[in-house]
Amino acid sequence: MWLVIQITSKINKWKKINSYMNQLQIISLTLKHSNKTSYLVWQALDNKT
Repeated sequence: MWLVIQITSKINKWKKINSYMNQLQIISLTLKHSNKTSYLVWQALDNKT
């Protein structure tokens, strides 16, 4: 029984870590995307002036 509890807590921890990593990935992708967008906007502004 104790082993089962340990395993489930480990799985729950792993799931939490996994979802956290996924969130980090999404955030970093969003940041990369917004950086690209702002870079393009700046380039467009540079070309206009």
